[in-house]
Amino acid sequence: MFPYEMDYLVRQEQRKDQLRRLEQINLIKSIKPVSPSLYCKLIVELGIKFVQWGQTLQRYGAEQPKIKPA
Repeated sequence: MFPYEMDYLVRQEQRKDQLRRLEQINLIKSIKPVSPSLYCKLIVELGIKFVQWGQTLQRYGAEQPKIKPA
């Protein structure tokens, strides 16, 4: 194989790689963001409330004096 043939094959593969990358980028750009559903929003709110509740319980538990058994 001549050197120029090898250069041609390398360039051809690079071009194919570039086209694949551009195709992937265009596919990613074409995907529209999906707005979260009502169910998802409710789950997030419930999770936030659980965290707040847990923090309150931990604060309450930390304020209690520890009584040693007699």
